[in-house]
Amino acid sequence: MEGKIEEDALAIGSLRAQLRYIFMRLEEAAKTNVTTFYKMQLRQELPSPHSLLERLDILYGERNRKQKAIQNLHSIR
Repeated sequence: MEGKIEEDALAIGSLRAQLRYIFMRLEEAAKTNVTTFYKMQLRQELPSPHSLLERLDILYGERNRKQKAIQNLHSIR
């Protein structure tokens, strides 16, 4: 999603439109879990689609990503 927003931001439109784009592509629990955050962002003068992505990363991102990357680097060597 980050790549899509980065590449197609102009085509998607305003920050508010980008925020809606991200939210509308969520499903089930993910959508439910960020609905309040999404609504709060919509009320902002300058909503932040990246804040929504960060929130999703906190909730669903791989928590040990850095450690796994280091382990993969060592295994490649």
